[in-house]
Amino acid sequence: MNALLLLAKALGDATRLRLLSLLRGGGELCVCELVDALEISQSTLSTHLQTLRQSGLVGARKDGKWMYYRLQSGQCALIETLFNFHREALQNDELLQNDAMRLEKRLALRCEGACVVGFGPRA
Repeated sequence: MNALLLLAKALGDATRLRLLSLLRGGGELCVCELVDALEISQSTLSTHLQTLRQSGLVGARKDGKWMYYRLQSGQCALIETLFNFHREALQNDELLQNDAMRLEKRLALRCEGACVVGFGPRA
């Protein structure tokens, strides 16, 4: 039952759902890309990523100074089912659309498929 509680906790937060939405693209995203796309602090992001990792939904890989996150392969179908079930409402969600646009701009800065920029300036 503990695993189910961890999963429910992971899915029960809007920021974590926004994170999962960005990670659905199938690739890996680094912390700085996620911070810029979601417009949240690194510490807030780290807290949410820890919850998602504990639930088994998200995995991580370190590459030099960069930390990359992805959906765990065994959990992709679950996440797709969840998002497809609410597809119409999510397609019209302005917050998710803005997250996706910011991520697309941020990913354009990659070099050979990897993040090289780090954190952008903060206001």
